[in-house]
Amino acid sequence: MIRLGDLVATARQALDAAGIAEAGLDAVWLVELATGCGRLVQMTDADRPVTVAEATRLQANLARRLAGEPVGRIAGVRSFYGRSFSLGPATLEPRADTECLIDLVLRLVADGGLPGVAADGAGLDFVDIGTGSGAIAVTLLAELPAARGLATDVAAAALAVARANADQLGVGDRLRLAAGSYLEPVPGRWPLIVANPPYIATGVIASLAPEVRLFDPMLALDGGADGLVAYRALAAGALAHLVPGGVLVVEIGFDQGAVVASLLAAAGLTEIAVTADLAGCDRLVSGRAPGQNP
Repeated sequence: MIRLGDLVATARQALDAAGIAEAGLDAVWLVELATGCGRLVQMTDADRPVTVAEATRLQANLARRLAGEPVGRIAGVRSFYGRSFSLGPATLEPRADTECLIDLVLRLVADGGLPGVAADGAGLDFVDIGTGSGAIAVTLLAELPAARGLATDVAAAALAVARANADQLGVGDRLRLAAGSYLEPVPGRWPLIVANPPYIATGVIASLAPEVRLFDPMLALDGGADGLVAYRALAAGALAHLVPGGVLVVEIGFDQGAVVASLLAAAGLTEIAVTADLAGCDRLVSGRAPGQNP
């Protein structure tokens, strides 16, 4: 007889042997996918008999993980800011590092740092460039119930996933979607533009971990020869799409803070700031359109 505890141990041993850093967490998640038993049940009911079908599902998913596929891809969902987001082949897996972008925007709103926006988010209309799964846009709408957003992406398949996530999480009526590259499909001027664009230099992609290189969409990774193509496009169009005092916030690679800050400053933005993530790495660059401050 195969027991639940045996499945957990088997998965953990295989992942450990493969050198997977989060072997314990991945094992728990893979067993949950195979059996429907979460971490608590796995701990308290290790002697629960496992069916052949459950054991077979685990082996199939374990093989996928050992081949480099992230557990989030296997499950088809990823948690972000306490919510579950469906994924698709055209979307990145939202990463915990990106949550600091949400934190920064929420601080700006609470502190009255966006023109025409109340501390509860009333009056906030924002744009999310390259939305992917919609994690950023949907999370901001969920955290700020009076806000409205426009999410763009060059990939129609990504926009379909973002729409599904917005509807599933109850904010679909406040989110518009538009297909196009960078600021091209964005009309008018806005108090806030956010983006987590592709920022990896083309020549570096081949050296990335297989979880990223083989399973994240290339469109969402490749930032051109120097990784800065997106930032040049966003900087060049920012002032035409921000109201006076409006703010642009972009996520960056850990070594891009100074150069992206320079691009925003050269484009005429002011109050340039580089913000670190919880690991202490540069993660965000923000700048404000000149004019009347909030």
